[in-house]
Amino acid sequence: MKFAQVMMALFFAVAAPAQQLDSKAEVGDHRLHVACEGKGSPAVIFEAGMGDGIAVWNRVQQTVAKTTRACSYDRAGIGGSDSAGDLPRGPDAIISDLHLLLANARIAPPYILVGHSVGGMFMRLFASRYPQEVVGMVLVDSSHEGLGDSGAISGLLTREEIDLAGTMVAARREHWLANIPLVVLARHRTDDELPPGISAERRVAIQHRNEQEQEDLASRSPRGKLIWVDGTSHYIQRDAPGEVIEAISQVLAVARK
Repeated sequence: MKFAQVMMALFFAVAAPAQQLDSKAEVGDHRLHVACEGKGSPAVIFEAGMGDGIAVWNRVQQTVAKTTRACSYDRAGIGGSDSAGDLPRGPDAIISDLHLLLANARIAPPYILVGHSVGGMFMRLFASRYPQEVVGMVLVDSSHEGLGDSGAISGLLTREEIDLAGTMVAARREHWLANIPLVVLARHRTDDELPPGISAERRVAIQHRNEQEQEDLASRSPRGKLIWVDGTSHYIQRDAPGEVIEAISQVLAVARK
């Protein structure tokens, strides 16, 4: 990080008092739990993966909040948020919820979006629909629109009642592209994560497909970058929070220029 960027980060950490928000905000006929820390712009917005909520971002959010506003939330039916609507919930409902939540909780754009796993698809859909509000993105071992097969999708649905197949269709249709700073953090799958009993050739093919998908995500912006993080599980933000914090810091520094 350049000296000027370091000084800017120190200024925001020392000069700007933290602004705490931990409450429920009205979103149509239900309320969503949102937690914000820190002060500054752009605001960093965290989107968790399937079945996860605010807690998964704790270590990263607390550090990011030293340099800017950092906010995470629970989707409907998760953690401290109310249940809502017909199930499974589709991408339109989820993106609409988030946009309305940000408005009603007075979390003003511009935003840097950070999405983990399926949350990465939601963040790309949000950026497709509200491009004028998004100035940067970090994807953390993000799902890709070409993810898996119907068996894998059915297994994921047991963790949260989301229309994952519909989300994938929407993400393929809208195919987010932008000229904004983008960092894609990914990791190689370990053998024990792959389906048992498959051939060595099939294992190689699965790994190669994952690499292609992550490379494709990084190519969605001319300012995109792919970083492979070794020795972590799917939850890079828990196993290697420093990598996620550094990626957000890089995007934040560019977005503030």
